[in-house]
Amino acid sequence: MDNLSGDFARALLAATPANERTDDARGRQSHPDCANRLGRMERELAQMQVEAAEKRSRYEADLVYLALTASFVRNWMNNEVIVSWLESHHPRCAIALARLASKSDFAIEAARPMKLPYALSGGAAGARKKRGK
Repeated sequence: MDNLSGDFARALLAATPANERTDDARGRQSHPDCANRLGRMERELAQMQVEAAEKRSRYEADLVYLALTASFVRNWMNNEVIVSWLESHHPRCAIALARLASKSDFAIEAARPMKLPYALSGGAAGARKKRGK
């Protein structure tokens, strides 16, 4: 069980009998209903782990296929020949695929720029950026 969140730490503190705990220098006391809270949290965590395992087995392959499909569509919509053919033969599909490609591009872009502890030198990454790749 790799859950080391604050709630989990507080639950462990509450589950530890007072005679086995060291004194808190700041004089804090645990909540009187901690045992019930701990039991409820353990049950909820176990239930969530079971549900996550069920969903993972059911949806993992679908998510892989969805990611691959989005990648293919994104590449197709960057090809001018394919886009012009789609627009002339299937304009409604072209609109839908363009929307899908733009949303999938948005999904892989960082929400905010990464703060680096150093300045970019413009080496190989800068050369690729200049070429448009």
